[in-house]
Parts: sequence; C-alpha cells; structure tokens
Amino acid sequence: MKFPLFVIGASSLFVLAAHAGSIGINFGAGRAGANLDPGTTAGVVPQQNWNNAAGASGGPQALIDAAGVDEGATVTWATDEEWSDGTPVDGDGQLLVGWVSENGDPGSTIDVAGIPYAQYDLYVYMHHDRANEDTVLGEAGGAFPEFTLRETDDDGLGDETLGTVTFTQQLDSGGDPGNYAVFSNLTGGTLSLTLGVGAGARAPINGLQIVEVDSDDSDGDGLPDDWESVLINFDPGDAVDGLEDVLGPNDAGTSDFDMDGSPDAEEFARGTIATDEDSDNDGYLDGVEDKSGSWGGAGATGTDPLKADTDGDTLVDGVENPDLPSIDETQTGTDPNVADSDGDSLRDDWEIANGLDPTDDGTVDAANGGSGDPDMDDSDNANEQLVGTDPGDPDSDGDDLLDGHESNDGLYAGATATGTDPLNPDTDGDTLPDGVENPTLPFVDGDQTGTDPNLLDTDADSLSDGWEVFAGLDPTDGGDRPEVTGGAIGINFGAGRENAALDAAAVAGVVPQANWNNAAGNFGGPVGLLDDSGSASGATLEYNTDEEWSSGTPGSPDGTLLTGWIATQNTNGSNTITISAIPYASYDLYFYLYHDRGSEDIDISETGGAFPDYRGHEYDTDIAHDIVWIGQTASATEDAQRGNFVVFRDLSAGELNLVINAAGDLGSADRGAISGIQIVAAGPAAPFAITDITYDRGAGVVALTWNSEPGANYGIETSTGLTPDGEPGGWAEIDDFAADGPSSTYLHFLPDPAPLDLNYRIRLFDQ
Repeated sequence: MKFPLFVIGASSLFVLAAHAGSIGINFGAGRAGANLDPGTTAGVVPQQNWNNAAGASGGPQALIDAAGVDEGATVTWATDEEWSDGTPVDGDGQLLVGWVSENGDPGSTIDVAGIPYAQYDLYVYMHHDRANEDTVLGEAGGAFPEFTLRETDDDGLGDETLGTVTFTQQLDSGGDPGNYAVFSNLTGGTLSLTLGVGAGARAPINGLQIVEVDSDDSDGDGLPDDWESVLINFDPGDAVDGLEDVLGPNDAGTSDFDMDGSPDAEEFARGTIATDEDSDNDGYLDGVEDKSGSWGGAGATGTDPLKADTDGDTLVDGVENPDLPSIDETQTGTDPNVADSDGDSLRDDWEIANGLDPTDDGTVDAANGGSGDPDMDDSDNANEQLVGTDPGDPDSDGDDLLDGHESNDGLYAGATATGTDPLNPDTDGDTLPDGVENPTLPFVDGDQTGTDPNLLDTDADSLSDGWEVFAGLDPTDGGDRPEVTGGAIGINFGAGRENAALDAAAVAGVVPQANWNNAAGNFGGPVGLLDDSGSASGATLEYNTDEEWSSGTPGSPDGTLLTGWIATQNTNGSNTITISAIPYASYDLYFYLYHDRGSEDIDISETGGAFPDYRGHEYDTDIAHDIVWIGQTASATEDAQRGNFVVFRDLSAGELNLVINAAGDLGSADRGAISGIQIVAAGPAAPFAITDITYDRGAGVVALTWNSEPGANYGIETSTGLTPDGEPGGWAEIDDFAADGPSSTYLHFLPDPAPLDLNYRIRLFDQ
C-alpha cells in the first residue's frame, strides 16, 4: 500500500526522488484571477505550462506537460461548482485562488487518463475562502487510501495541519495559507479521484500536479539512489555498503540505519526519516508507530510516525499510554489514538488541564465525566468545555454571576438565566460588571444599578448605563438627563460641510442644549461664541487644523453634531484650538469624537495643564448606525459602531489652548478627528444681585460688584432720599456697563462733597 507523504514547505531533510517530467492541472481557471499563463511558474515542484481546467465540469481535455508537450494524457471532471476568491500576487496564488468543489454527498469525480510516467508523485492542492471546508479524497482504483484533506487552519477539530504551502502568498479569509498533500511513488496510467464533503458544506480542490519520479536504483537494494545518497555513509552504488560490519548489509529487507525498529525500506515507503529514530519527535520510535489506529501495546502503538499528536488532543503521543495509570500531563494514561479515551465527551487534554481524570467517565468520581460539576456552578463539565469556562472556578469571568447562570443568549430571564457571557465580565460593554446589573431590582447605586446586563443603554436615552451611574443619573429612567443650569457653550466643528450645520433651535449634546456655534472650515476666528440661550457669552474661538470633512446622513441633531469634523493629518503639534474668556468660574468640558473611518484616534493636550493629556477613540464605524454616547473620564478602549465623548469635570481655566495630534493606539495614525466641544457651567447660575458694596471715603470711590451675564449691558443708577413709603426714589442712570464675565465691578467716583444719602441699583437693559 502506498502512503501519503505530508511535506512541510521546504523543511524536509531529504528529497524522495529526482523529478523529470510533470503535468499540472489548475482547476477553477474560468474564474477571476485564477487562470495561469503558459509562462507562469507555480507549484511545490515549480513548473510552467499548467493546464487550465475551466468550469465546474469538462473534458476529456488534452494535457500538456511542463515543457508544453502533449504526451497523450487527458483529464475529465464533473463537480458541483467552480469558484474563486482573492487577489493573487504570484503564480502560486493563482493556482490556489480558484477551485472546483463538491457541494453535497460524494459524487464529484476527477479522472486523469494516459499518465505517461511509470512512477510518479501526486500533489493535491487545497484552498478555499471558508476556513473550515474539508475534502475527503479517494481513488477508486485504490492507488492510495482515502483521507481527509484540510486547509492549514484551526477549524475547531483540533490540530489537523497536514502540510503548509509556505511558498504561496495567497491567503484565505482567516489569514491562513493553503495546504497540499503528496502521494508518493504511484504507478498506473489512470487516476480516478472522488471528492467527498468533510467538515463544512463543500469539498474544494484547486489543482493536481503529477510529477515523474526517476527511481534509478544503482545497487538494486530497493532504495532509490537520490534517497540513499543523503543518508550518512550510504552508497547508492553499493548494495552491501561500507557499514556492513556494524549494521549488516544495506538492503531493503534488513537495513535499519537509525535502529528504530523500522527498516530503511519501510521508512522510505512511509516517508519517515531513516536517520532519525523518532521522526515526529513524539517520544515513540518510528518502528512502534504502526499507524493502525488501535493501541496494541508499547510495541505497537497504532499511532502515526509522522504526526506527533495522532488523535489531535494536543497531547504528544509519547505521554499517552493506556496501560499506565493517569498521573499528570507527563503520564496521562490515555490512548494516543483516541481524543476522548474514556468516552465521556470530554477531550483528554481538556480534562488534564482542568484537573480531571481523563480515564474516568464519572463512574469512579462523580466530579469527572461530562455530567460532573466540581465547582458547583450549575454548569456541568461538558458545557464548561463547550463554552470555554473553568470547571474549577464557579465564576470564570469574575463578575459575581455563576457560570451556569450566564446563559449567553442575550436575554435576561432571571437570576439563574441572565443572558450574559460567562467569559466576559461586562457583556454589554457599559463598564458595569454583569453582577451589579439586574433589571428586576430598582436602581440604587453602582452596586445595584437596576439595568439589564445585556443592554448598553437600558433606558434608551442615548447615554450608556455605566456613564449614567458615573454621572449620578438613573440609568433606568430615560427622562433623567444632565441639564444646563448655569449656562453652556457648544461648538460644532465641520459645519461647513454637507449635513453638518446645526440650526439654532436644534438641541444636541450629552447635556442637551440649543444654539450651538457652527464653526465652518478647517480654520477660523477669533469669533465670538453664543451660549445656550443665544446670548453672547463673551468667549471667543480660534482654530487652525489640516482638514474639514463630513460623512453620512444624520437622523438627529446628535447625528448632525457628529457628521462633520476637523482633523489633523500629522503629529507635529501645529493643529490648535483656542477658547478664550470662558465666562464660567467652574465648568465641565466635553469633547465629541467621530470620523468616517472606524479607527482614527486623537491625542489632545492643553498647554496650560487644565486637564491631563489623553487619547480619545471614536468608538464607531460610520454615521449610518445609531449614535449611542459612550463616555469616560479618560479615553475609550476600543472602536465600535458609535460616536464617543470624553468629559473632564470641574475645570476653572479661563482660557483653553488645545493641541491635537493624530494617534495610532487602536487604529491608524492617519488622522485625529474632533467633531465638537461643549463647555457646561458647573452648578446653577448665581442670581442677579449686587454681591458687594465698598466705600473708600479717602478716595471718594464706591465699588459695586454683582453677578453678571457675559456680554450683557447694565445700567448703573443712583437715588437720594426716600419716598413716603420709605423706599428709595428718584432713580437716575449715571452710566452703562458691558459685562465680560460672570462677575462685574463698577467704580463710582463721588462728587465733592459726597452726598450724605445715596442709594444704588443695577438694571439689565433688556429687562
């Protein structure tokens, strides 16, 4: 029986045979990017003049060899589908980019007739745009045993990499290279191949390569010259060999150079290394690995001498011996041919890694076996293996919910079926641990939020649950929103672009306000800023950046605020935003971040140290998605499908000198975008009243101080004497005053002599 040889790239220690002629067949050639030109070189054994087989079925099609000569061979194929995917960068990529496939029960066939070579190697190429499609390859005439060909990927079935096409740069969607297998030393002029579906829904195949083997055996010992020549002191021209006195005659029947119990001829046939007693380095000699698939004892392990982990359970074959008791990972007591030795649905390696006995299905100790629950978290071992949780820890993600109660279906059905992910302590990403969120309880505080652990925004008010708790709001009450109590100034950048300007009446922002200041262009100012009431705030804006842009069609004022932005395209500190004469003694500063690329980060600093330097992330992919504000006092940790904001509280600087730079923490460093700034006064505005009167008798000056509105005009009035009712009367304006801050002081220089009875009042001109 012939055995397949699985070669990993070019790392083999010997060459099987000299290659002469070759015939290459490229399937899927009728698809985009998959046709090989005659002069293009491709294949494990590089050749030109590949035969392009276009269509899901075809033939008989005459075949030429690598030299372009028709030697009488033909190919006929009948499959369910032809397809291609990807953009190849070389001939090998073109070979792998297209394929034919069987899409149902076995029935697809590929017949190659008139093969002109007495002895040859068959290379079978495998690649697909799905990373879990396996092909069960058979040969109707028994030229080789049926086997499953898989791509080089993790398809959930364990380590099943048979060989890696390291020469190709054509990758599938999972980032894995294609695969190939080699069947060596075949004879016969016809190959009748069958394709059957393995794991997945299709059985693809990209190409075949039939490579002639020059099997010259100068010394007649049954071993090809080119194979013998690489062995230490083996003479391909000497059937007896110079090591006769040490090892015995070098012939196919008796020579065993590495003394591993596998004669050299057998090593040649099986593809093992005749100079290495343990070709796969699994702890078992090649000679005891008879590849029967059944344990027959330490002298006949049933394992594959070319596969260190025959059963794919991540345990190297040499530590598995069912004749010994199970102790630990160095002596497992398991069968190297069976991934689940005790048949309890738990993989041997998983049981060992988690302190369970891989040879006990629960009969001896109820904690073992698929139905065991050693950590008593209401999730049995079988489920913990399936989900990936720790069977020795009742709360694998540390969120104060038992693993068995986290049903991971996204729906809260009660304390024992929370819908949450047992491997994620914050399933909805709202910064609140799942264990503090319970929608059947009322909101109290950060330890009992009353929110749904599967919903980022339980009350659907566009603020995440975690931020509302942080801000002292009720995350279960959509009407509990931050309010402007002492004034606010909103700046909407990118307003010169399409869909990005806010109407005066439009209410937007985390702290909802109207009268946003539309800043158009990538630079501008100084320009006066209105507050939320539409009055002049006294503050001014000046900015200079690299770009103004917008993207999307907003569905709300919040969307409009985020649709446009200004951006820096460098990191040299030349992009600046200056806000002067801020009228609030204490305020909260909000930055709004959005960009049409989902990975643009921004570094923002303030030259006066008003707040710490920070990196902001936008947390979105495009404006078409709902905008859900996600905030924090530092920066976000990842991008998602939303806009973002950052807030710094209780600032007092009267001027902000901002520097923005592109950043690349989570995304690219191409741009750093900012959509808006909001300055919200902390606490309610002080009532309009005179707060202080000081009389300097020597200087003859009265100083009047009152709570003012920046930009408002006031009249200063005086009176002398009292009315019959005892009230000041006869008011007369002595001056007017324009306020430039939240507190104003006026100096009244008295005449000489000064009045003995003088009253003051201050009047806002629009009242």
